[in-house]
Amino acid sequence: MIANANGLVKVLERKGGILSAQPARFTPLRQAAESLSRANIHRAHCEILNEAITRCTVMLYERDNTGRWVNIDRSGQALIALPWGRAGQREWGLRRSEADALRALLFAWQRRHEHGKGATLYLYGDKERRWYVNLADYPDEASGLAWVRSHPVLVSQWRAYAEQG
Repeated sequence: MIANANGLVKVLERKGGILSAQPARFTPLRQAAESLSRANIHRAHCEILNEAITRCTVMLYERDNTGRWVNIDRSGQALIALPWGRAGQREWGLRRSEADALRALLFAWQRRHEHGKGATLYLYGDKERRWYVNLADYPDEASGLAWVRSHPVLVSQWRAYAEQG
């Protein structure tokens, strides 16, 4: 900003023009700004989904004072609403698009598991239409959380699955 009164007026006069500027839709500057904005939004969605799946995992492995699981049965079937479920997304505070993207990603991880390309923590039973915790490969909370940490939802995955819907 210019210190003298005349210069200050000239600088302030430009402010209105800047605030009302509407650059052409595809100028490089606008494109870069929109890209940055969307990147931040995508990262925020990923952060929310990673937090939801982490918190859900902790809850599913919760035990009572006798050592029995509270939120899964012996087979590993989830007994609580899950963030990626159609009913559970509201309870977990997720948007439908977020829940749908997370569910699609979990199905992708399950397909990899079925093709022998690594274990997955969550499995969907088609017959029962229920989600299960893979207790055979992840028998305790520590191993379940280790899987979650090694499989974060990435921006590229979020975009791919969010854009499908």
